[in-house]
Amino acid sequence: MHLPATCQRLLNLLVDCKMGYDKMYISNDEFIVDAENVGDISIGRKYDGNKLEYGLLPPLALEATVDVLTFGAQKYERDNWKKVPDSKRRYFDALERHVWAWKKGEKLDPESGKHHLAHALCCLMFLYEHDILYSVDEQINYGVEK
Repeated sequence: MHLPATCQRLLNLLVDCKMGYDKMYISNDEFIVDAENVGDISIGRKYDGNKLEYGLLPPLALEATVDVLTFGAQKYERDNWKKVPDSKRRYFDALERHVWAWKKGEKLDPESGKHHLAHALCCLMFLYEHDILYSVDEQINYGVEK
């Protein structure tokens, strides 16, 4: 990657002065330079600027959501949520039931034993998918009206 002259001068200054910086952002593309290893071609590089950062997902919420999805797949069938008629209304209602149960102080769903907010996260994700992709009721498939 060719660096703008200003960035290259800054990088050279950091390396020459050994200012104690291990890594530094030097461009808008979030190109990170390891000042200790500049010019070392044995060090791997990966340019991740402007890419989705899945590591930002909260791991506990993600795990609880997958736990509820697994429960649902065993109770009904895998991906059954895609085929539910009147899906937007029904998943919105289920979302509200779980949020209000939690709001009233009930932490776990009595049927599944899973956290109400994890159920609500599933419902919200289903609503999103149905709104964008799977709406059986509106005859829309893959975001293109039929």
